[in-house]
Amino acid sequence: DEREDGTDPRDDDSDDDGLNDGDEHEHGTDPKDPDTDDDGKSDGDEVNVLGTNPLVADSAVADGGSGGGSPSLPLLVLLALAAIRNRALLRS
Repeated sequence: DEREDGTDPRDDDSDDDGLNDGDEHEHGTDPKDPDTDDDGKSDGDEVNVLGTNPLVADSAVADGGSGGGSPSLPLLVLLALAAIRNRALLRS
C-alpha cells in the first residue's frame, strides 16, 4: 500500500529504477531506493537485465548468486568460448 511505504500512488516506479513499485514488493526491494543493495546497479537493471540479486551486493545470478565476487554467467560463457577456441587452435 502506497500510504504505508510512502510511495507516490500516481507513479508506478517511485524511485525510477526501472522496476515498478509492485515488482519491488515482489522482489523485496525498497521502492524508494533505486539501488537497494548499494552495489552501484539499479534494482531494475539487476532484475530485468543482469539477472543478479538486487538484495545482495556483487551477486551472481539472481536465483542462486552467492555474492562475494562470484563470476557472472556472461563471464563464464566468455571463458568457455575462449577455452573452445584455444582447443581448436591447438589441434590445427
